[in-house]
Amino acid sequence: MEQLNGFIEAVKVSCDPDAHPNIRSQALEHISALEALPTTWMACIDGLNHQSWPSLEPQFYCYKIIEKAVRCNFSSFGVNERSTLRKFLLSHLADRQQVLHASLVNKAAQIFSLVFIEEYPHSWPSFFEDIAPHLDNYIGTDLFLRILDAIDEQIATKEIIRTQDEVQSSTFLKDSMRENGLQHVVDPLFHIIEHCNHDLAIRALDLLSAYIQWIDVGFVVNERFYNLLHLRIVQEENLRVAGCRLIESTLSKGMSASSRMYVLQQLEVCDLLERMYTAAEAESDELLYAENARLVTTTVITLIGGLSDFEPGSSEYKLTLELVSRTLNIAVALFRNEDDGVSEITIPAINKYLCYLKQTIPLSSNDESYFRLILESTFSKLRLEGFDEFENEETHALFLEFRNLLKAVVINLSHINKYTLLQFSSETISTLLRKKDWQDVELALHVAFLMQEVAATSPIYEDDGEVLTPFGLILQEISNFHVDDQLPEPALLKYFEVIGRMGTFISNNLNCLIRVFGYFFSDAGMNHSSLQLSARCCYLLCTLLRDSRVLESAVEVIPQLISHIIPFFSSFENLRESQGHLNLLEALSLLLAHHSVAMEDKESAIKHLMESMLQLFDEKLKEEILNLGTASDQDRRISHMITIIHAVMRLSKGFNGLDQYSGTKQLRFYFSHALSTFLSALASKGSTKLHQAVRMYVHRMVNVLGFTIFDELPHAFDEMLQNPSYDDLEEIVPLLVHLIQRFRDDIVPLLNQLFLPFVQRIFQALNGDVSPNDWDTLQQQRQLRQAYFTFIGALVSADLSDILVSKENKQSVNDVLLSLVQGARELVSEPKAIKSCFASLRGLVFKFSHSEHDIIANLDTFVQEDVLDACFHIMIDPSFNLDDVQYYSVLGEVASLLILLNQTYQASFLQQLKSRILESLMPSSLASEFIAQLEQSSEVSLKAGKKRFGSFLKHLLPTIRAEQASYS
Repeated sequence: MEQLNGFIEAVKVSCDPDAHPNIRSQALEHISALEALPTTWMACIDGLNHQSWPSLEPQFYCYKIIEKAVRCNFSSFGVNERSTLRKFLLSHLADRQQVLHASLVNKAAQIFSLVFIEEYPHSWPSFFEDIAPHLDNYIGTDLFLRILDAIDEQIATKEIIRTQDEVQSSTFLKDSMRENGLQHVVDPLFHIIEHCNHDLAIRALDLLSAYIQWIDVGFVVNERFYNLLHLRIVQEENLRVAGCRLIESTLSKGMSASSRMYVLQQLEVCDLLERMYTAAEAESDELLYAENARLVTTTVITLIGGLSDFEPGSSEYKLTLELVSRTLNIAVALFRNEDDGVSEITIPAINKYLCYLKQTIPLSSNDESYFRLILESTFSKLRLEGFDEFENEETHALFLEFRNLLKAVVINLSHINKYTLLQFSSETISTLLRKKDWQDVELALHVAFLMQEVAATSPIYEDDGEVLTPFGLILQEISNFHVDDQLPEPALLKYFEVIGRMGTFISNNLNCLIRVFGYFFSDAGMNHSSLQLSARCCYLLCTLLRDSRVLESAVEVIPQLISHIIPFFSSFENLRESQGHLNLLEALSLLLAHHSVAMEDKESAIKHLMESMLQLFDEKLKEEILNLGTASDQDRRISHMITIIHAVMRLSKGFNGLDQYSGTKQLRFYFSHALSTFLSALASKGSTKLHQAVRMYVHRMVNVLGFTIFDELPHAFDEMLQNPSYDDLEEIVPLLVHLIQRFRDDIVPLLNQLFLPFVQRIFQALNGDVSPNDWDTLQQQRQLRQAYFTFIGALVSADLSDILVSKENKQSVNDVLLSLVQGARELVSEPKAIKSCFASLRGLVFKFSHSEHDIIANLDTFVQEDVLDACFHIMIDPSFNLDDVQYYSVLGEVASLLILLNQTYQASFLQQLKSRILESLMPSSLASEFIAQLEQSSEVSLKAGKKRFGSFLKHLLPTIRAEQASYS
């Protein structure tokens, strides 16, 4: 005990929040020093046995020290030390007088479990017999339960991630318990359930629920537990919930269908469920409802899932169906429970049953009744109860999640009988829309929204083309519904969501179309005080107008629609805060672009909008160049400028291909002028996002201005290539690829002018010194390299490889070829990049080797040495995974390239291949087979040869790698 001098004072100081930090630190250091001494834990046991410390803190620290010693140093304990520890632990069970704090009892249980792991069964085979005899007092029973709980946590719980050694140790302990110790665990638990108070009995039931996951079900499925279950657990209100948990845990255990049926029958689970449900109903017990729902769900899923294991018509099959019917009554009743939490628990059971019904169409009268009952219950559950489920963010999120789960039920119902679902939905919507409560209106609209999703392909009219189908009646009800701003926001949002998806229906009725457009522009729509609702209406109006049928049907009112939209853009100062206005600009663009609108009206509207936006952009750009304001001011300014660029892009949406129409010169001027204005923002080097937005606008103008954009492109690329970053260079590639694909025959002059400076800047960026630890820059280089290969690949695919050897670019062709070979050799971890390299090499070799002129000096040597080396270098790399589909695709490109080289250079190539490559890689017999396969593959079509030779290479490469490994 002398070595613990100052221990109590140190503990008190360390636990005192008001103690000086330096003094607390010294106290903790003193405790740590004591912990490190090999005999401190023994002194702690001695002090605890003699009750040397009356206060909780030093006692708790002593238990911690003992626990740490057992956990870390138990293997070094001698026989006497282990005996002392065992006596100390067992004394906790026998002592009926001293009531320890719960935290100390938990620590004692943890130490018990650690000793169990170390000593059971070889050194302490009687562990369970030794801890079980003291169940005649609360202290011993409480600790016994805590020990079993700690043991389960150590060896069985799935919530803890274990190492492989720990898994093996746990498996050994469980096997040992199965052989010798389980009866000494289960019998005491039954005794506690039979004779102890409710608190202890519930804990014993929950421990059985945990242990039953890995012990034999026979410990529970027997006469003793049956009597206990039906004569005590079901009868006593406090035990029912824990009893449900135990049965559910037993059924969810991995077993065959016949074994589950045995459990259900032996324990009469269906009788139990009916009694539990009756009790819950009589007492309005929410907890019992919830546990009953979990057990019912597990039972239904178990029964229906087991049907496939029985022969249809067999006695087992019929019995299972009978039990399904009994259990389903309770499941549907619980699904209809007023508590959504209870309903949610039963949804998996309902879905399981509905999936079963899909396989049994036509339905029996009983199944028809269940179908209808589930349908009615689902619709009633979809109803909002009040504003809290919309306005409270957490509650709203939970309700939306619940609705998503119910949507899965609706989808399953639609798979069984879509017509009945639509018919019932039509009747429900018609009734609800005539009620006064806004929740009923919102529910009707939500049901219509669901039907649009699950029955999107359903016809609107019957075969005669005049009578509406149930789906058509739903759409008619919604289109005739009167909307005003008195409706709460949830109902208005749902209305416009439904209308936004009704283009096909409302396009056939001009009066309906006019009425709907009126609602969009009313105080219930885009003029509503809610920014969320207003923005969503802008988006949905745009969605409607993207439908050409709606636009053509609205031709008479297009001028009015334009006049209603224009006032929304009296100022662009707040454009950044109103993202919905971007959608509205696109809607305006679609209207202005319509052929019914006079050209002067188009020009006038575009001019008015563009002048306002570009003037504001110029002002913001001047402020940015002068670096005015704080950092937050600059962020807001950049954000505003980006939004203006996006706004002009949206305004251009309706004007694709202006170069193909006469009389559009002025419109092209406005969008070209905007391009020049936005390009000037590249001089501001402060924002990558702003540069990205400018490049996006250039992309957009390719579609709008068409061929006429070439007047602007030289200047645009000059601006974009001024001190470009990695991201700048990478993002130029998609633009160039877009131009190549769109203007293949007209882009050559531009590419001749652009290619050399662009490629040189890429090489400079890729060849710059980068620290191996600078992961971000290395990642940017990797992405840029991939983009570069994509660019070269686009040139080759478009048959524009002559650009590489043009007068302006000929000095770079060798660098390009070498970069492709280097990429093919080195980028083994990037199969997409390797494939691009080999595909480009194949195209370039074919192009240049078949030219009448000697385009590239020493091309033959380069091809038959460097390119050939790259083919085999990558294939024999151990990282080249032949089982990965991406790498196999690379192998196909290599096969195609080798076939091309053989067809082009013939005997000289085969000689090089044999002498330089094959003789060093494989035996002569394999080399001869390689040559034969290559020549045979060269005699068929490229597609067939690629497939044949690629397959040969896949089977050959493991042999080559094995040869290489043996040489090494």
